[in-house]
Amino acid sequence: MVGWRMVNRGLGLISTLILVRLLTPDDFGLMSLAAAVTATLNSASTLGIYNQIIRSRTVTRESYDTGFTLSVLRGLLIGAMVFAIAGPAASWFDDPRVRPILQIIAVIPIMEGMYSIGLVEYRRKLMLEKDFIHLSATRLFQIVTTITAAFILRDYTALMIGLTASRLFALILSYLMHPYRPRLSLRAWREFLSVSFWAWLVSVANIVRERADTFVIGRLLGVESVGLYAVAEEIATLAITELVSPLANACMPGFAALLRSSDPGAAAAALRRISAIVILVAAPAGFGLSLVAQPLVTAGLGARWLEAAPLIAVMGVAFVPSGLGLIGYALMTAQAAFVQLFIIVALTGAARVAGLLTVGSRYGLLGIAAVAGTVVAVEQTVLTWVAARRVRLAVSTVLRVAWRPLFAACAMAVLLWSLDLGWTAAPPATTTKALAMLAVAVPLGAAIFAAVLALCWWFSGRPRGAETDLFELMQRSLGAVLRRLGLRRVGGVAS
Repeated sequence: MVGWRMVNRGLGLISTLILVRLLTPDDFGLMSLAAAVTATLNSASTLGIYNQIIRSRTVTRESYDTGFTLSVLRGLLIGAMVFAIAGPAASWFDDPRVRPILQIIAVIPIMEGMYSIGLVEYRRKLMLEKDFIHLSATRLFQIVTTITAAFILRDYTALMIGLTASRLFALILSYLMHPYRPRLSLRAWREFLSVSFWAWLVSVANIVRERADTFVIGRLLGVESVGLYAVAEEIATLAITELVSPLANACMPGFAALLRSSDPGAAAAALRRISAIVILVAAPAGFGLSLVAQPLVTAGLGARWLEAAPLIAVMGVAFVPSGLGLIGYALMTAQAAFVQLFIIVALTGAARVAGLLTVGSRYGLLGIAAVAGTVVAVEQTVLTWVAARRVRLAVSTVLRVAWRPLFAACAMAVLLWSLDLGWTAAPPATTTKALAMLAVAVPLGAAIFAAVLALCWWFSGRPRGAETDLFELMQRSLGAVLRRLGLRRVGGVAS
């Protein structure tokens, strides 16, 4: 799953760097607004169908058929709602272009609802390489289609074409990859009903929390501000979305399998080890992106995106706890602890909306980023604490595995700032100077983090933890790649 996200981000980064030169913040803002409306309706009707199949100890043909039927009905409902709400949404955002966009992409949830549910079997059995193939191929098709359309059309319709075409491609591919052929049935509806209500409430709370920024910015500050904020958030959360999020997705069926086992302490041990690895990755990446926001935007996006730099600086640090929170969320989802999830997400979502409305018109995008980052940090910390308590893992244990990466990241930030290589007051004057600054700051920051982390680990008695786990994981991954490539080691040399 991490491999898929790395491929996805590598392709996506190339795509973004090309598209920001061909399109404008206004184009990205329009599609962000349309995506926010669609995602809101999509999440507001989530039934937790796939996760229920993954959690179940036994599944039957009736389970898959019922799950598929419910997915199709849900997709049709969402598609109709997106089409119907197109007019009111255009009026809300005071932009008539939103209406035709929504009316066209209303077909997307219908296609997604018709995906082969047989792919869930691969997740249940932890055959996640199948997900890698499906997701990577779909993403590659979307990028090629979008860039081609952007070169020809030079406006937001290119993004719309790429999105819809890729979903059709994913639908066809899902049936090519799995032999399951659907039959419409609702015979097993009872096994889904038991958790669907609370799963639905959690989804509603999640979408309010996640889309509040977009709706408030679109209403108060306009479409261009939505585009700036969306790109800034995407860059600031790269480590979370590209490394931790896929790991959390893989952890959900993993935790479910452990909870089905007879070992009561297996889930707690897994949570401790995975949390340690996550913070080892999230801390330096979040601080690092925050530190070099100015030269990164100058070199990668261009002068018209400079307003996104301070937003990246704020959110990069604030979203670091999200790494641990996502793993905790995956564990609680595997346990079907939806009541607690709903309470946490609903309360923090309400606080987020209230804060955004309070500061949005007065302090602009920077104020919104500060409020969003603060609420996210609090929420994800609470999720981590609750998840640890549910498997009887002491919070002090989580802190013991987290302090070394956090301390090393803070030391990196202080030293780069003191050398005027991080959190600079003004952006570099030219792209060349920005690239030169990144060429010094990035490797120096990585070296500082690694050195401080190693010293902390050494003086702590060289405990077995994230540092050793990550090294062994890299060794195993490299070995797996070599084996797949048909390479073998002879006398210590790959041949």
